[in-house]
Amino acid sequence: MGTKVADWPHVINDRSSHDFSVLYNQHVATVRRILARMVSSNDLDDLVQDVFVRIYRFQDSFREEADLKTWIHRICVNSVQDHYRKKRWTGLLSFGSDNEDEPVARENFAEDLSNQNFVEKALHKLSVKERVVVVLFYLEDSTIEEISASLKLPEGTIKSRLHSARTKLQSFMKKEGVEV
Repeated sequence: MGTKVADWPHVINDRSSHDFSVLYNQHVATVRRILARMVSSNDLDDLVQDVFVRIYRFQDSFREEADLKTWIHRICVNSVQDHYRKKRWTGLLSFGSDNEDEPVARENFAEDLSNQNFVEKALHKLSVKERVVVVLFYLEDSTIEEISASLKLPEGTIKSRLHSARTKLQSFMKKEGVEV
């Protein structure tokens, strides 16, 4: 029987290698999925490793009142930003709608961009800041509030980045002949 999410503050603070391996096994797929949408496949394994090294290294900074998922998302975002900062490469993250109560827009958007290669190409047209917000909102189904908490930014900034990203993506889609 595995450890429940409610037990993670205790697990993280214990620094038990067994418990950490349980945490790793429960979250590695999500971390890989988030990072795969933000970096090339060549960098993916290194960044997944970096995220879990950071989780282990900074587990003492995890606050029990925080949500573990939000904390891990934040670590993913920080790892990606550091990765691109090191490469002096910017312009990676986006997708979006500025209204979190718009499930139909999410479904239509996902249908229009069902081809993974097209999605990756479209995502790379966005800035890093936009791409992060888009990935978390559309592909990870995080709410505006969760993204705001994860990125430590006001909800208005998140909505603005989603709107900007959506505008850029719609323009890209029109150029590619995809009906919007």
